[in-house]
Amino acid sequence: MNIYLIGMMGSGKTTVGIKLSEKLKKTFIDLDIEIEKSVGKTISELFDENGEDHFRLIESEKLKTFSESVIACGGGVVLMEKNRQFIKENGTVFLLMATMEELA
Repeated sequence: MNIYLIGMMGSGKTTVGIKLSEKLKKTFIDLDIEIEKSVGKTISELFDENGEDHFRLIESEKLKTFSESVIACGGGVVLMEKNRQFIKENGTVFLLMATMEELA
């Protein structure tokens, strides 16, 4: 079973995810970094060259490839219903909240 960390960019998903994965002895996955490695482009390049819809399709497919991990999801992963359904069915989801000051 996975642990999915969701929240706004800058809410601490990576920081919390690394610490949590160490504590639970699970692999830590930063979904955006894994996408960049798999396609050989940055997220910005993917958006610029292929658009958000294309990126979201890649994100959805990559999301399904991990097990027994702590996964820091990109801020927009929950925009697609199928992603919301998948993470609810395949793990525990934690929403990390932050104030506007913390996000700035």
